[in-house]
Amino acid sequence: MRKVNAEGTERKKRKKWPIIVVVIIGLFLLAAAGGGSSDDNTSGSSGTQTQNDIKHSQSEQAAAETVQDSEEEDTENPKSKGYTVGETWKNKYISVSYLEAGEYTDYSEYFSPADGYKIIYAKFEFENIGSSDQVVSFTDWNCYADGYACENYYITDDPSSSYGETLSAGRKCNGIIAFCVPEDAKSIEFEYDANFWTSENILFLYQ
Repeated sequence: MRKVNAEGTERKKRKKWPIIVVVIIGLFLLAAAGGGSSDDNTSGSSGTQTQNDIKHSQSEQAAAETVQDSEEEDTENPKSKGYTVGETWKNKYISVSYLEAGEYTDYSEYFSPADGYKIIYAKFEFENIGSSDQVVSFTDWNCYADGYACENYYITDDPSSSYGETLSAGRKCNGIIAFCVPEDAKSIEFEYDANFWTSENILFLYQ
């Protein structure tokens, strides 16, 4: 009986060895997989951090360029609140000098303003300071009284009130704009569309 039990025990041990080997191999594979996953996560985290750093750097660079562009615009156009009579605005292509402004009263009864309104005008000198032709026109102007758009008024006895000129380099011309505004308007601004493509609008104040 003892011999049989010993042989049975020996057979049981031999049967257990493959199971133990399989378990050990399985544990080894799991450990290797876990280490690889950790490395992949570390690599992915590092890649994400690098991308975030690049985006942050690009954002800072874009902000710095915006500030620089704004400073350059302020240098070219320091009077962002509006120009007054006697002052000149210019960019790389054209110069606009504000010569005079006032109320226009020399109109006939057929062209008189409606009750509660008056006619105002402003005169400007334009000079092409660029190297290519520049077009200047009364249609480049708008007028706002206390923030409200005003209607154009054409001074019939002065052709410069409906001017439209193409100036070659170095050439000049004068032009008059006129608008119908409320008599009690507190703030009147002339808005000049200096560049059709960029919507660069320059303010000239009526005083």
